[in-house]
Amino acid sequence: MTSTDMPYSTATASPTGARPDPTAAPAGAATAVDDDTVDPDTAEGIDGADTVTLIEANSTIKNYVIASMALGLVPVPVFDIVAVVATQLKMIHSLTRLYGIRFSENVAKSLILSLIGGVLPVTLGAGFASVLKFVPGLGSFAGGASVSILSGALTYAVGRIFVQHFESGGTLLDFDPSKVRDRFRAEFRKGQTAAQDLEDEVEAAAATQA
Repeated sequence: MTSTDMPYSTATASPTGARPDPTAAPAGAATAVDDDTVDPDTAEGIDGADTVTLIEANSTIKNYVIASMALGLVPVPVFDIVAVVATQLKMIHSLTRLYGIRFSENVAKSLILSLIGGVLPVTLGAGFASVLKFVPGLGSFAGGASVSILSGALTYAVGRIFVQHFESGGTLLDFDPSKVRDRFRAEFRKGQTAAQDLEDEVEAAAATQA
């Protein structure tokens, strides 16, 4: 699949796309809307949405999806899962800076774990794949590949849900994981396809660092 087919853009936004501090929003600023009315790809449903910022946000998600997938290939149990969550924290930090939102590591970590915990079968699947890494031969390869895709898909879903929330005018403090679980599952399914399409880039990046 070409970059133009990806569900997020790889374009780089200019610094002028950064959002102002939401605590000092100018008169006439867009009013926050319900997350469910927002299309995170096109920003449809948001008055005055900043397309440049959205492009940069989607590019940020892609970069962290690749990083998460690379971590998922590390042949060490548990480490890959812990490291992926840490990578997701860095992604959220980058997104809050982009949108001019106050970042709290403790709050962000709690929200991420709540999102992932809301799709327990996904988490169990990742853990099972980690165990498979220790099966000699094919089992080791298959396990690593599974964790890599799952890691990328989870990171994709986390990023997309937070971008959608930030685009609607939300912050970390008013984010409610229980209200977006169905959408999170849908984004996770999209993330699996996106991660599979990025496998070549992940392998190339891993080879460069080897």
